[in-house]
Amino acid sequence: MVWYDQVETSVLLCALAVLGISGLGIYAGCSEKPIILKLFAGFMVGGMIGMMIIGITAAIWKNELEKEFDTDSSTVAELKKNLNELQIEESCCGFDSVSDWGDEIPDSCECEPTLHDACQAKPWGSEGPDLVYKTTCGSIVSDMLNAYTIFRGLSFGLAFTALIGLLISLLMLHQVNRHDDVRNTITYY
Repeated sequence: MVWYDQVETSVLLCALAVLGISGLGIYAGCSEKPIILKLFAGFMVGGMIGMMIIGITAAIWKNELEKEFDTDSSTVAELKKNLNELQIEESCCGFDSVSDWGDEIPDSCECEPTLHDACQAKPWGSEGPDLVYKTTCGSIVSDMLNAYTIFRGLSFGLAFTALIGLLISLLMLHQVNRHDDVRNTITYY
């Protein structure tokens, strides 16, 4: 449960940063001060690069997760090892069902008797723990892949939004500089 708290804290900090940068952009647009517009443009560049890095990282993680459970490129021993690790971390059993393990169910499928809703009896005639998890690991892997896809899409969408903000701030900076140049060339008689 600890990483959920970290995610909540990260989301809150990102939301506050976006709010602060948005406020800076509004102030820069209203005040038409070149230094504030340049500062806002710098934040847009940083945000765009950060979102691109996060999006690319999410794509890499998704590919690595797909490779871990790819039946074409992995051996049976690798698949069993990866599935066993996932079962320990996520409290699930088997990729599609507990019968994926055949007659020998590993201890990583063992469900605590206090979790009656999450447990089921082992299949008849199989060896291993008496109670195993009902939840399959395949649904968890599918949810993780979907989360990576959504996260990647959001990251690239926010990077595109930062690019638009950068272009608008540079256009405003150009307009302010052009307006200042015209004001300085007018001679009064």
